[in-house]
Amino acid sequence: MKHHLFLAFVFTLLWTSNTYAYIDPSTTALLTQIVAGIIISLGVTLGVFRQKVMLFFKALKVKLFRKKK
Repeated sequence: MKHHLFLAFVFTLLWTSNTYAYIDPSTTALLTQIVAGIIISLGVTLGVFRQKVMLFFKALKVKLFRKKK
């Protein structure tokens, strides 16, 4: 499987042709907003998950501390 993927990559590099395309500035702005939204949502998701994990271990620590007394 990896061999076929490597060959496809090599053939793609060998048989490239020039393309004359124009990227509209509004397209670039849209792509930037999409990437920013993904990064921000991942950050918020990881932050919330981290907070829940920290609260879980804090509650576990308190529960174990109360058992010792």
